[in-house]
Amino acid sequence: MQNIVPFPPRIPGSMLEDSDGCKVTILGEIVTTAGNNVTVRMSDGTSVVCGILADELPQGSKFIEFEGQVKKEGQTIKVIKDSGAKVRPLHDVDMAFMNRAINLTYNATLTHLYSLPQQQ
Repeated sequence: MQNIVPFPPRIPGSMLEDSDGCKVTILGEIVTTAGNNVTVRMSDGTSVVCGILADELPQGSKFIEFEGQVKKEGQTIKVIKDSGAKVRPLHDVDMAFMNRAINLTYNATLTHLYSLPQQQ
């Protein structure tokens, strides 16, 4: 599946950091999936509908934001920080969605959907 360091669940809007020191912010949570559309409830209470392959993204997936400069190289997204490059797989998310998602954050960081493991 995805080669991403799993993060422990946190409330939306909280900052997480993986073992490489790559920071992410959970911006919201997927609440409904219908066809190729996903409704994401953002941490400010608003809802955003995204066009994406919904069957890849189960309910409860998180909408996250990477901190750092983003660069696409083949099928990986490289998040470049002062400490070096962090590489994350693109999964099956198309670039049109990625570009829309970047615009949603109103800044130059990358936002995409990330499925957190369900923990009891």
